[in-house]
Amino acid sequence: MYHSQRDINVVSPWAAKTWAGITANGYYDSTCPGALITREESAVVTNRLRKNFLKLIAGTNGNVSDLDKRLKKIEAEEK
Repeated sequence: MYHSQRDINVVSPWAAKTWAGITANGYYDSTCPGALITREESAVVTNRLRKNFLKLIAGTNGNVSDLDKRLKKIEAEEK
């Protein structure tokens, strides 16, 4: 299938609002929104989400290290 070339530095109109939010929250650096993502880039974003999720949950009881240990145990079970 033929795909027209696009400028990877320009956000697609359908994704503009989401892209603005995700970059404003620091998950992506706002460069090359139309480029393919690598596993390394995906790992960075996943790790940022994971840390923020732990902080959010820890806000209910203030203990991030226990939550991190529990999450690592859960993640190990998923392998």
